[in-house]
Amino acid sequence: MSKGSPRKNGVSDEPGPSFHKKKPKNAKDYNIGKGAKKRLNKAKKHSARGRPGK
Repeated sequence: MSKGSPRKNGVSDEPGPSFHKKKPKNAKDYNIGKGAKKRLNKAKKHSARGRPGK
């Protein structure tokens, strides 16, 4: 059985059950700005790699 949300009956500073400590291999130590993300996604969508017939 899963733990209920601590915020259900009032405000609490304790994080809910979905917010948990990440494994070291999955923790990120960088932030990508929205402009950089947009360029990465555009390049990914428009690259010739992985497109059938090209």
